[in-house]
Amino acid sequence: MRKPSLNRAATRVLLGAATLLAAPTGAARAAAVELRSVGHEVLLCRVEHRCAHDTRFAATPAWQWVVAFAPARFQLGEVLDDDDGDSPYFASLTLSCVRRDRIMVGELPLRDEPSYSIELDRDDPLWAIADPQAAPSTPSWHVELPRDGSVVSLRIGPTGMPRQPLRLVSASIRFDGDPAGVRTDYQLDGHDWRFIED
Repeated sequence: MRKPSLNRAATRVLLGAATLLAAPTGAARAAAVELRSVGHEVLLCRVEHRCAHDTRFAATPAWQWVVAFAPARFQLGEVLDDDDGDSPYFASLTLSCVRRDRIMVGELPLRDEPSYSIELDRDDPLWAIADPQAAPSTPSWHVELPRDGSVVSLRIGPTGMPRQPLRLVSASIRFDGDPAGVRTDYQLDGHDWRFIED
């Protein structure tokens, strides 16, 4: 027969473990970006976030393979929001990519490899989404910026242009805390978000 003190100790250990599992983790609350490519495009990419005070933060991991069949997830860390859901500290998001024929050994760009980047400022029209509460006859738009708990998903595809070979094909946002996992698409219609050579 177990002693009461041992039973209490075992109960405390189990309760502590359950609390740790149920508590939100920093990674779940942090903002994230997921990248995919289109078709057979193989990219080596990095993501950087610039805050309102002009401080830059590289997402982790620093460089990752980006392919079509599985998203590459980059953790941005905290991108704080305020009470109305805005992200006053978010200034821009920069994507930098190197094109590869295939996944090669080595997960850093080579010195002589050209790289291409795009910076999405907080005022960029990409962040506009259709307001789901607006009447169909009067379309309305609002801005949905990356912030804590959000995952921005971007697909990168080829342009066929040698100097600007990459562009954003689609973009969406979802929230980790949303049990339904609803994804909202950004409005890319009428714009051409091309990467430029660094």
